[in-house]
Amino acid sequence: MHPSGTDRSKTIPTPSPWRIERTEVPGGDLFEMELRIRYRVVSTVTGQVAFSFRGLEEASMGTSGRWEDSSASGVVSVTLSDDGDAVIVTLADGRTERHTLPR
Repeated sequence: MHPSGTDRSKTIPTPSPWRIERTEVPGGDLFEMELRIRYRVVSTVTGQVAFSFRGLEEASMGTSGRWEDSSASGVVSVTLSDDGDAVIVTLADGRTERHTLPR
């Protein structure tokens, strides 16, 4: 207990047994850009993949010479939940999904 009378103890976080790998594969041509994105949730203990998700980002070259008309589809982000028991998947349309990790 701190002299002020408040409890200032901290919980030391343990390392997660999971990591999220993001792989980007560019594509397209001179006037179009594609970026295929793959997310894998991998066990740091066994190396096995628990989940794999995919997304796509696209854009085309506008008349101004800049990338315009960009869009995304599929999965745009994957994060570990605060409790470490699940991954939170965000889809391009704004919805989120929670997927429980194996124990």
